[in-house]
Amino acid sequence: MYSFFSGKRIVITGVTSGIGRDLSLLLHESRARLALIGLEFKELEALRSSMQGDLADLILFQADVTDEKRLEAVGRDILARWGGIDCVIANAGIGSLNPGYEFSVSLDRRVMSVNYFGMLHTFMPFVETMKSQGHGSLVAVSSLAAFRGVPCGASYCASKAAQMRALESLRVDLRPFGIQVLSVHPGFVATKMAEHQEFHMPFVVTVRRASHEILRAIRSGKTRHLFPWPMAMLIHLNRLLPGPVYDHLHSWIARRQGRKRPMSIGHKTPDHAASHSLLDP
Repeated sequence: MYSFFSGKRIVITGVTSGIGRDLSLLLHESRARLALIGLEFKELEALRSSMQGDLADLILFQADVTDEKRLEAVGRDILARWGGIDCVIANAGIGSLNPGYEFSVSLDRRVMSVNYFGMLHTFMPFVETMKSQGHGSLVAVSSLAAFRGVPCGASYCASKAAQMRALESLRVDLRPFGIQVLSVHPGFVATKMAEHQEFHMPFVVTVRRASHEILRAIRSGKTRHLFPWPMAMLIHLNRLLPGPVYDHLHSWIARRQGRKRPMSIGHKTPDHAASHSLLDP
């Protein structure tokens, strides 16, 4: 299957761990041309060191997706080097708990900045080029949390719902230009973001399973992909519940979970001590 990606010019954000790192390794094995964007200089170097074979088609950038100007500069650099682009995968994101009884607006702003605006900052430098080419794929790694709110999840669910709705509109607007817009909605994935005991996580899938699901969805030209199927079915049933039933059910779940405090999950800060922001093989 992955011969489809051979020679493709692909940008990925959030590559220093989890799904982003695994996608980078799989696509490198598939001989894709990769521009990888991550927050931590040392982790980018470690990722490059773990790759086997020819690294001539690999470029690495240290950047925070909340920095619009930095992402614009990265986009210009990539397009100057390659002359075009085939696929952009907006994978960078953070989780959070932000209960309404102790709500943090600053945390909410941070989650939206990374998950929603970070996605837009990643995509927009490449849209005009894709339009002129008449092809390209914009892929966002969203979440099943996009479909309904959950206890303590106001910020995270809102950020993922905002992603989903924006992608629906972009999909319609960009379809005439031959651009695929794909919204990927995983359930729980065994990444660092899932290394906590704050709530129960059913049907957890491996990072490699998630990577395969994403790449298959891109190759097949899908516009939306939900997985794993048991969680997708639960989400579908949740969407069908009347509001009062849903509220009563999730109030009961919230009582069982106990009180929570605002916290980010999977959040890291940039390595400002790094001496370089662009790495070449």
